Amino acid sequence: MYVPKSKATTKKLRKTDHDKRILYNTREAAVVCCVSQRTWRIWHLMGFVPTPIKIGRSLFWRVDEIKQWIEEGCPIRDEWIYRPGKKFPEISSK
Repeated sequence: MYVPKSKATTKKLRKTDHDKRILYNTREAAVVCCVSQRTWRIWHLMGFVPTPIKIGRSLFWRVDEIKQWIEEGCPIRDEWIYRPGKKFPEISSK
């Protein structure tokens, strides 16, 4: 079955979206990491990304944790330790 992509799934995150967010959904986390939603979900199932927060049936990732995870070289989930107080540089959207 063919399902056309909606504009919402291909929309890029604006700089203001990054400033206000506490959690990323699957689409937003995938956009920040420059991969497709499908790739992000596969990485999640294989244990390559940080552990998500489950709210209802939806999965979310902490914005600070994703930024820190990227800064530290994207280690697999078993090797990843989230340190909430650690400072990190801002990710530029250039």
